[in-house]
Amino acid sequence: MFKPVLRVSKSRELYLLVAFGILLFLVVSLYIFGWRQSNFKCWSWDRPIRFLFNSSEQLYACRYFSDLGFGVEVTKEQVNEVIEERKASSANLSVEEAANTVLGQAKIEEYAKRNNITVSDEEINNELEKVYKEYGGKEKFLGAVPQGDNKVQIRGSLLQKKVEAKVVDYASADFVALRWDVFKSEIWQPKIEELREEAKKDLVIIGEALKNNLGPKEAAKAASVDQGKFGFNLGESFKLYRDPGNPQPYLKALDLPLGVSDPICDDRFCVVFRILEANDGSYSSLEDFLGGLTGW
Repeated sequence: MFKPVLRVSKSRELYLLVAFGILLFLVVSLYIFGWRQSNFKCWSWDRPIRFLFNSSEQLYACRYFSDLGFGVEVTKEQVNEVIEERKASSANLSVEEAANTVLGQAKIEEYAKRNNITVSDEEINNELEKVYKEYGGKEKFLGAVPQGDNKVQIRGSLLQKKVEAKVVDYASADFVALRWDVFKSEIWQPKIEELREEAKKDLVIIGEALKNNLGPKEAAKAASVDQGKFGFNLGESFKLYRDPGNPQPYLKALDLPLGVSDPICDDRFCVVFRILEANDGSYSSLEDFLGGLTGW
């Protein structure tokens, strides 16, 4: 028995293909701008991404951290909570700044969870006692500082420090620097080699004082430095990061062993370090770890 064959012209095939494409585009658009806002999930793409949907009714933000393989969602309620907390401390944050704060806290919490980094009640209480002492007692502290959940804030601060100590490439050091670039160039430039050698000799004396557990200020007094030639630059428990903008002597400190270094010089100053702790992390700074959360 003869069966008719349905034939579709090429032009009709093209029309059907275009119609299907338009329909698909509409469905995807509705997903992104409609359904997606009420069922917000972070997308995993090749590089970190962020979205911001802001209106009088709702705000959603998203950041996907490729290095940890997880996304963070931010709601309007979370953002407003951060803004109100900062207002209590006389600090005003924009919506974007508050969203970045929530995102950063979330990444720190996630990294800590995955790496078993915790903050104990004892650590929180000890830190709180230090704060009270700085203010001259608990009563004075409570009268001077806007009250929120102090223990939550201290926990967050301690957790951030612990995560930073794991992931960031840094050194913590005491140092004394002798600088001659603080004076007019015509004074020191012709005698740069002479000044460098004189600074080295003074810093050897200062280094010996640092080895004897004197602080930077006390160690600096140990050398009879000619203050007509040199300026002092001191640091105590100072954190040094692998920032390309740092002068070369400070970058070199990141590769020094623990203890007191020999003097390190460039064409502007010489410096001696007492390296207290160091970490060979994967990130150049905490901001680098957080993924540059500024700008939307």
